[in-house]
Amino acid sequence: MALFDFREGAETLDEILDRERAAILEGQFDVIERLTPAKERALDRLKRRPPDGVALGQLRGKVERNGRLLEAMRAGLASAQERLKALRERPSALRTYDAKGRRTSLCDTGGEPPKRA
Repeated sequence: MALFDFREGAETLDEILDRERAAILEGQFDVIERLTPAKERALDRLKRRPPDGVALGQLRGKVERNGRLLEAMRAGLASAQERLKALRERPSALRTYDAKGRRTSLCDTGGEPPKRA
């Protein structure tokens, strides 16, 4: 995106939202962060010259889509963080399934790490 971008706010925001989606899907946190100022400028232009209802509806859909993706990314990161915390606190037992499909543990560590002599 150029320093002096004279396109309409809706067109610019549409492009930014597509780039943001791609960055979210690729896990490119730095790109997401760098897009924020450009997105704010496009929103300011959008306020001064609002698009028609169809264009506004399309933008709203992309904003909501990206919001859901960002929320899923946040939840995934939180889940990974919890899993790493659990692994640090207690070694996991080998888990498998029995003949009836019930989850079972083959060797439970009992919560205490093994002691060495």
